[in-house]
Amino acid sequence: MLVDIFKTAPREHYAMWSQDVRYSLRTMARNPGFTAVAALSLALGTGASAAVFGFADSLMLRPSP
Repeated sequence: MLVDIFKTAPREHYAMWSQDVRYSLRTMARNPGFTAVAALSLALGTGASAAVFGFADSLMLRPSP
């Protein structure tokens, strides 16, 4: 019985994951403007936080020569 669970669980999880991916792609295709704004804001936020961390790392965490 336990072996059956380990055999079927990955297939079920993959099926649910693939349904979620298809749904998200359909939703993003219906509203490309929102998708572009969301992707751009995530990219800008990630870049800004990386830049701030790099600046703080060079000033505070690394010893001065």
